[in-house]
Amino acid sequence: MKKRHRFKALLNILIVFLGTAWIFYYYFGIYNEKVNVEDIYVNEYDQLIIKLDNEGKCSLIGGIEESRWVNTNSDNACILEKQDSYNTLYLRNKHTYLSEYDKDISYLNSLDITNKSKYLAVNAKMNLKYSIDSYGLYDKEVVYSSSNEDVASIDEQGIITGINNGKATITIQSSNKEDSIDIIVTDLIIPIKEEYDFDKPFIECKQYTKQDNDLFDEILKDRVNDAGYSTRAAAVAAARFFEFELPFQVAYFSENGRIDSYMNHFADGEGRYYHEGLYLDESRYENLDPEMIVRGPACWGCRLYELDGEKYIDNGLDCSGYISWILLQAGYDPGDLGAGIAEWEDLTKLGTLIEINKAVNNDLIRVGDLLSGSEISAEEGGHIAFVIGKDDDYYYTSEALWEETGYFGVVVVKHSKQELIDNFYWSVDMNDFYKQDGNLTDLWFDS
Repeated sequence: MKKRHRFKALLNILIVFLGTAWIFYYYFGIYNEKVNVEDIYVNEYDQLIIKLDNEGKCSLIGGIEESRWVNTNSDNACILEKQDSYNTLYLRNKHTYLSEYDKDISYLNSLDITNKSKYLAVNAKMNLKYSIDSYGLYDKEVVYSSSNEDVASIDEQGIITGINNGKATITIQSSNKEDSIDIIVTDLIIPIKEEYDFDKPFIECKQYTKQDNDLFDEILKDRVNDAGYSTRAAAVAAARFFEFELPFQVAYFSENGRIDSYMNHFADGEGRYYHEGLYLDESRYENLDPEMIVRGPACWGCRLYELDGEKYIDNGLDCSGYISWILLQAGYDPGDLGAGIAEWEDLTKLGTLIEINKAVNNDLIRVGDLLSGSEISAEEGGHIAFVIGKDDDYYYTSEALWEETGYFGVVVVKHSKQELIDNFYWSVDMNDFYKQDGNLTDLWFDS
């Protein structure tokens, strides 16, 4: 009997021991077993995928409410909707044991530089534009580098400086992502200034080669495309390139006629140049129709007989010829129109006329709009200008002006609000013409 009681006692102790061991094993082992993160990525549907090493539950908010938790699928992955204000991941194993993942799950999905190439003047600066698509509170270090510091450098703030003619590749890197941009530095263009430089020399006859002309045209296209081709901003970019990046001025030349003439002569390239690009080299004569030549051909800066003044002067642009050129570079084909206000089709009819006093007092004038008036009768018209910039106190117009106005050539004039009212009669609202704004800014320099 004693042996049987002893055996029974030992059996009970063993059962208690095994039961206790199981409880300890279950609670501190299986129940408390942590799940681990094997991978984190964003899928094509912009969802955050958390891949675990076992089945469990995931949450970016935490708490005891089951609605906040997402179960793993058959691949042991939680599919979460991105919530950019959260970057702490909470996990549960299949027994719902709660634990906080001890790593930052901010995730860099993509790092993209806006442009793949950019032209820059020697001594000019530009901010590197790039976008980061990330999940969570991503705040990792961004590292910049240049393949050739003698051509273009970049500082810790992402500001690129043109040093010498040539090409350098600028690379930006963060986490496991990187992107790059080619910077072509050239002294053919000049750094943009806050004020128009009236001391720039006028273009000389055959001053530039065909290769120079080609490069000017490439840079112009780059500026227009960066602004957004066929947008208001594209027209503004074309005008700003002409006024601020060209190292020369173009003279005023009263037209000898138009391609679509309502006057006496059908002409092209004589006070007007209704083609893409600049008119600096004789190779551009190929753009002209021989039947549309009256006294030319002659590039900008070359001597040409002006019918209106009855004398030889340097070829250039008149007021409406310049506006037509701007719009054509931006991707619009309004026709080779005059200034207005006229009985025939003219540039003022491209938009909606607003009396200048009303437009100024109600802040209705936008960069890219046109202004009409003349020194004889503002209401009659006869002159057209382009609004190239504005700030709180001033409007800036880009226009081709003749000597009697106190200016000469294609220049930028700064007007107070009252001066604008005194100098023009109509504002031409161009919203319906442009349709889209593009990457529009009021000022051409970084304020």
